[in-house]
Amino acid sequence: MDLQERVNALFMANTEGSPVEQLMLREPVLEYAPLATANPGASEAHLVVFESRREAIFKPFNGQHIPACNHYQQDPVEAVLHEVAAWRLAATMGAPWDQLVPAAVLRQLPSLEGGALINRRRGSPDPQVFEDARAQADAAGFWDTLIGQQDRHSTNFRYESETRSLALIDHAFSFALAGNTSNGTIFGARRRSEH
Repeated sequence: MDLQERVNALFMANTEGSPVEQLMLREPVLEYAPLATANPGASEAHLVVFESRREAIFKPFNGQHIPACNHYQQDPVEAVLHEVAAWRLAATMGAPWDQLVPAAVLRQLPSLEGGALINRRRGSPDPQVFEDARAQADAAGFWDTLIGQQDRHSTNFRYESETRSLALIDHAFSFALAGNTSNGTIFGARRRSEH
C-alpha cells in the first residue's frame, strides 16, 4: 500500500468512526493559532478551538521538523499519519487503550492544508501518574512497546490528577522499523523495571 492509499484508508476509517471522530471532522472551527506550551516540540502544531469551545491540536503534513524525522528515520508525512493510525489501533483494541490515546482524524483547515487533528487532553506531564494510576501507567508501557514508540519522554504525556486520567500524546515517532533510532519510552522502562 503506497502513501496515498494509506491516507485514503485512514480517512475512510475516520468518516465511518466514532461519534467524537464525526464531530471532529464536521464541527466548524472558530479559530486556531500556533500552539504555545511549556514544552514545545520541534514540529509545527496549532491549537484549534471549535465553535463549541472544545479544543484540539492540529499537526499539518508540511510542519514536521525534518532533522527530528531524519533522526528517528521517519518520513515526515507518515509521522503525521501515525497520530491517526495510533488512534485507529487504540479504538479497535478498546479499553483501556481507547481512553489513553486521544482521538485523531485527518482534516483540512483553511490556510494550513491537511494534517492530523487530535482531541486535546488536559493535564500536565506529572510523574505522580506512576503512583496514582499504576494500572494506566502499566497499560501505557504495553502500548508503547506494541506500537514501537520511539520517543515517549517525560513530557509526551498528560496526567490529570483530579480525574486520575492519563493521556499518551504525540505518536509521530511510533511504528518504528527494526534498527530505527529510539529515545525509548518512560512507561515501557518503568513497566520492565517493575515486572
